[in-house]
Amino acid sequence: GRFAEVIGQVKVVKSFVSELRELRLFQQHFAETVSVTKEQSRWWHMMDIFRMAGMNVVFFAIYLVLFLQTLNGNFTIGDMVLLVQLVAMAKQPATMMSWMVDSAQRAAAGSREYFEAMEELEEATVSPVLLAASREYGPSVIPEQDVRDAIPDPPAPLEGCSRPGGTPVVEFENVTFGYDVDDPVIHDVSLTAGFNEKVALVGESGGGKSTLVNLLLGLYRPSSGTLRVCGHDIAELSAAQLRGMVGVVFQDAALFSGTIRENIAYGRPDASDAEIEDAARRANADGFIRAFPQGYDTVIGERGLRLSGGQKQRVAVARAMLKDAPILVLDEATSALDTRAERAVQAGLEELMVGRTTLVIAHRLSTIASVDTIVTLSEGRVDEIGTPAELAVSGGIYGELLRLTASSSAEDRKRLRSFGFHGDGDEGDEE
Repeated sequence: GRFAEVIGQVKVVKSFVSELRELRLFQQHFAETVSVTKEQSRWWHMMDIFRMAGMNVVFFAIYLVLFLQTLNGNFTIGDMVLLVQLVAMAKQPATMMSWMVDSAQRAAAGSREYFEAMEELEEATVSPVLLAASREYGPSVIPEQDVRDAIPDPPAPLEGCSRPGGTPVVEFENVTFGYDVDDPVIHDVSLTAGFNEKVALVGESGGGKSTLVNLLLGLYRPSSGTLRVCGHDIAELSAAQLRGMVGVVFQDAALFSGTIRENIAYGRPDASDAEIEDAARRANADGFIRAFPQGYDTVIGERGLRLSGGQKQRVAVARAMLKDAPILVLDEATSALDTRAERAVQAGLEELMVGRTTLVIAHRLSTIASVDTIVTLSEGRVDEIGTPAELAVSGGIYGELLRLTASSSAEDRKRLRSFGFHGDGDEGDEE
């Protein structure tokens, strides 16, 4: 695992001149592996000696019986030679059987975790066709036709997701959750987001903002309480239905090796070229895409390494636009960008948020200043809920952030960073 990390982040390793340190660390891990292997090998060879010794004793006893019987006149010399040859022919298979027992024991030990993993319940997004094929052929040799048949159809839109003034589109009701059973991360969180409403989640780093997003995506299930999407309890929805209603733009625009066209159409592989290009235009990405010699067919390399941070983020916005989900989650979508790139991406995000219920996790106050509702979180609990104007004068977390942003003292800047917020001059001017 460490070796794979170093290769995948070789630029970081080289920039810190850490090649030799990583090499020594790898050698240390490898030496530990060798020491464990030596212990295993010593026991294996000792068992091998006992096994071979036992087999030799058994066959020596058989040869001794043959010689004694011949000596006593029960067998002729020809009979003895024939029997010795037959015993010699049986010796190799018998020895191999002992090796098979040893191999079976090794296989049983190595397969224990495999069978434990295979006993895990399948996620509800998996097609019954694919499950049947995997059980019949094995997960690695499923026929191509069965794989094509197993691709699920897009889930039908849930009622209530696009109805103004109706049931809240997203509703957390006394939701509690912890990654460890005995250590809750969020406690009794209750909040709602209606149609075409923008809700910002604000709080210190580690306050539970990203955890709420993970729950909304169905990556985890609440330990207690109820989470409703479009009026439906997520416990009654399949993972495909739930995730089909949510579009996400993360801070790290995760792209895949391939063309720009393939990355934009990742959520809708059957989208037409016109739809892909329209999404790119609305995301303010069409201009730089067409500047490439191959345009939308430009291969961007592993994780989009040929694109800048702002370009990758605009491709991610176009991907979310093409999915056209009624719920949008912006998980710190512009916090890693410079001011110029942020403005280009923000223009695309503003277009994307129209007509959608949006949850925003932002590290720039300018990003959340125009939202309808702000929810502040403190140690996994809801502290305040209100409009930006209301919370600005309430004396709570949001009011403190505004004060810290306007302050120039080092102590206030340090406090601001504890919230994960940027206190640059550009943001202060925008505010």
